[in-house]
Amino acid sequence: MNEKGLKEYAEKEPVTILQNTPKIQAVKVKESGYLGINFWDNTGGELDGLKTDKPLSVLKKINEQEKSYTFADLAHTKTKITIELPNDFEAVRSMSEGITYDEQMGRFTIDFSQTSDTQKQIVVE
Repeated sequence: MNEKGLKEYAEKEPVTILQNTPKIQAVKVKESGYLGINFWDNTGGELDGLKTDKPLSVLKKINEQEKSYTFADLAHTKTKITIELPNDFEAVRSMSEGITYDEQMGRFTIDFSQTSDTQKQIVVE
């Protein structure tokens, strides 16, 4: 994409910077329903109702019927990461292999050590 194309895109799809610190970098594209967050701190972080206990990259996409969350292990440690999603969903529609959900605690555990997948996804409605 050239400079003109980038400028036209930015005018059509304005990006809001939610946070830009050494611990968290986050942007939102409201018109298309995207939220991107990188939690860089070793103890994770919390933003926009999303909480993690370790470094994690998150891409949230909202459409009329569902919200999808795609996760990547930023530290490439192949470890387990515990997350909490915003409490604005009624049901879990699908989860990638290696994800478990503790409905009582409202927490998901993403196990990056069990598969060679570099990303995992949760879809809620």
